[in-house]
Amino acid sequence: SCVTSCPNYYYANTTIWLCSQCDSSCLTCNGGYAENCTSCSPTATLRYLLLKMCWSVCPGGYYSNDTACACQICPVNLNCGNCTYQNSSQTVLCTSCAYGYFLQGSACQPSCNSNQFAYLGNNSCVTCDTSCLTCIGPGSTSCSSCTSPLLLISNLTGGYCISTCPTVGFYISGSINCVACDLTCLNCSDAGASSCTACYNGSYLNSGYCRLVCPPAKYPNTALSICST
Repeated sequence: SCVTSCPNYYYANTTIWLCSQCDSSCLTCNGGYAENCTSCSPTATLRYLLLKMCWSVCPGGYYSNDTACACQICPVNLNCGNCTYQNSSQTVLCTSCAYGYFLQGSACQPSCNSNQFAYLGNNSCVTCDTSCLTCIGPGSTSCSSCTSPLLLISNLTGGYCISTCPTVGFYISGSINCVACDLTCLNCSDAGASSCTACYNGSYLNSGYCRLVCPPAKYPNTALSICST
């Protein structure tokens, strides 16, 4: 029979004036190849239209719109790397973020909350360990500040929040940090070699310094590790 328009799965072939069959992936088309689809079947495996082809899964940067049976690009203003469509609220939600943005819930933000750190492995915000107030990584070894009254102590293995400062080799700085003394000091009151309050065996305290040799008019008091007069 002669028709004014071709049905689904066929297209109007004006060369031979027949309704010719679309590629099997198309619901409607304007040619016989997979790259000629104009819509996809909502019940087919390849049901999302993108770049005139039907896809089973939308590529990165696009979300699957089941209503339109199409792959639609993630909105630029959301700063998503990848996204998904929530039918119940009819909103687009980020599942990953573009470079320079970090995923918090389903939104991409330029920075993380104060109790989180930015994980560059997947551009997400990860909550700090409960012992930390702020942190630079996961676990209790990555604290950068602590909740009061805990003190921050840092060494080659990381940053820790502790209840009391070690009695040897450290001093409390600004009531929030436990800082290592100068290497010449056993104990100290502040940073630097001039703030020693006690010395290791073999050196002697004099005017805040731990000296191997006492100055003139003083002698090394080995019992107290000080220079005495």
